[in-house]
Amino acid sequence: MKQDSKKQNPLQNQNPPGVFSGSPMQWLIALLASWVASKYSLAKSEKKNFRKQYWSMYQSGQREILRLKKSGLLSNGFEEALDAYKQIIDSPHVNMHPELPIGHQIITRGDIGSSYIIFSDQHIQYSGHRQDLFRESGNQQLYLEIIEKYYDDGFTLVENGDVEDLVVHDPDHPMTESDGPNFKFSCWESHQSWREQRRHWQLTKILEDENNQPLYRMLRKFQDDARLVRTAGNHDYPLQGGGCLEKMREHLGDSFIPPCDYFLLGDAEKRPEIAIAHGHQFDTWNMSPFAGIGGEAVTESLGWAFTGPDRFWDWDPHGMHAMGIKGFNNELVSDQAPMTFIRKLLSTIGIEANIPSIAWEYYGGRGPLMATLTQILSGKQGVKFRHLNEILLCAGLKERFTTPPTLILGHTHEVRHLSTSHKKDQVDWYINSGAAGRFQNLIWGVEVVNGKACVVGWSREAGPGVGKPIRKVFQATDKGDGRALIGI
Repeated sequence: MKQDSKKQNPLQNQNPPGVFSGSPMQWLIALLASWVASKYSLAKSEKKNFRKQYWSMYQSGQREILRLKKSGLLSNGFEEALDAYKQIIDSPHVNMHPELPIGHQIITRGDIGSSYIIFSDQHIQYSGHRQDLFRESGNQQLYLEIIEKYYDDGFTLVENGDVEDLVVHDPDHPMTESDGPNFKFSCWESHQSWREQRRHWQLTKILEDENNQPLYRMLRKFQDDARLVRTAGNHDYPLQGGGCLEKMREHLGDSFIPPCDYFLLGDAEKRPEIAIAHGHQFDTWNMSPFAGIGGEAVTESLGWAFTGPDRFWDWDPHGMHAMGIKGFNNELVSDQAPMTFIRKLLSTIGIEANIPSIAWEYYGGRGPLMATLTQILSGKQGVKFRHLNEILLCAGLKERFTTPPTLILGHTHEVRHLSTSHKKDQVDWYINSGAAGRFQNLIWGVEVVNGKACVVGWSREAGPGVGKPIRKVFQATDKGDGRALIGI
């Protein structure tokens, strides 16, 4: 697939601006970051290299994102993404859009009358990877049992992006002796070359891992029956072509169809009724052409040292959600943190805090300060950043459509259905499938049967690894402090 290099790389191979030649405050922030990371996955022996190389790459990306934000390119990119989606929906006979931005080009279509189960964000890794949480948590075995049932029931499996995680690497496992702990970040051009090699190597490790074979044998059954659809996420988009696609076909067969950007359900002659996409297309940190110095840079430089691509929920803090005892937040959110006193103070001393919104409601009502002190800094619970401005997304689509088609996304790791906006208006055409790999013993999904969609959650009622999978349908309710999804 030919890609427009001007759209893909706004940096034009600029070098990093020398993070550690700056103020002492930069050193203090780097020291604090490495100290917090040591509470999670960062080993003591890795702290120096973390500050010298990985934090340097992170800061370089942050500076470039700030520059792009000030220039208006980020907001323009968001509007372009909304316009691209509108063009796709209004073009029922077109399955390739090379003129549109990357992430909006490849379309696959399906019959609205069939049955589909949609899962996203498994973040599969290989054994021994420090972020192999999908398997180690028991979710991979749970997922296997669930999709076996859906296979027997005749469903088509839609894996909606970020299935294999090719972005979060483990420095303990270098491709060569000169890689890993001796990782050097010099410029974005050379780093992109390293990325391509590393991601192909990591995919090979994942696909050839003996512990992953039962899952891939099951996926092969769906594939052989033409009942497997994949969309591309920001952690697995290399599967759309090149060596990664070839490697995938070695394991799932030559008929494996490359992940699409959108999977559209409806009459082939009319506007689709349902659109399924991963969702990073509307995330200013992860949409092309900014992902390489935005979301991907953050995840590569920091994710491996903390809890992977995002916070991981152990069973203990979220079990009540899975059991339907406590509601899961169902209000649309913004990814932009409010301009607090601390952010204003940092700005006055020359530090512009380019910080996304944090989901403080997941910390047991402790509030930002107490949650930080008792949960985040102690290593008990990682930071949950917002990945998408759902408020702007839904408002922008409402401006472009009289009645928007149902849009089903993943990416945020936060489930949504019949959500309310900041104006308390209910949005009945936006659904989020949550995540299959970020909540221990809770796998979120969306079922679509005869054009009707519902959010489901699967878990083992007696706890991780104990008992048979139990399915609950999650419905919107006003129970509790606000709009919530409750399992029944």
